[in-house]
Amino acid sequence: MPKRTPGKNSRKRTRSAPVKTTGGGEFTENIDAAGGEGTGEFACQAIQIYCKSATD
Repeated sequence: MPKRTPGKNSRKRTRSAPVKTTGGGEFTENIDAAGGEGTGEFACQAIQIYCKSATD
């Protein structure tokens, strides 16, 4: 089976993909439990910044 490589439009799809924000959900609760209150929101923002910079 041939190795799959991303198409030239993959960055456009990534950029337009919906972004899940933290709002007290399980993601936030788990990260906050490990790193302290506010860590989940910080991690979410860091991931969003990283993904945006990777598509620019």
